[in-house]
Amino acid sequence: MKTRSVEETASINGKCTEVLVPEMSYHRMAVANGQDAGLAWELLVRGNLVGGERDRVEKALLEYCGQDTLALIKLVERLQVSINLTLANAG
Repeated sequence: MKTRSVEETASINGKCTEVLVPEMSYHRMAVANGQDAGLAWELLVRGNLVGGERDRVEKALLEYCGQDTLALIKLVERLQVSINLTLANAG
């Protein structure tokens, strides 16, 4: 699937995660960004895939969604730490 778009550069799981949660990576994933996820979802719901291909796309989409959810959790945690440090230094 591997597509790149302007939207990806502004996505939370794009640049923000790269900077604030560098240990999280989407680079080697079959579904590696929101656009890929949308395309994979469309393929699944339209029913154009059969057998092993459907299983492969479903697994890749689930892995991406799990990674994306974990990245958002870690991003919020990092932002909370940063805010707490800023407040502690301001007071």
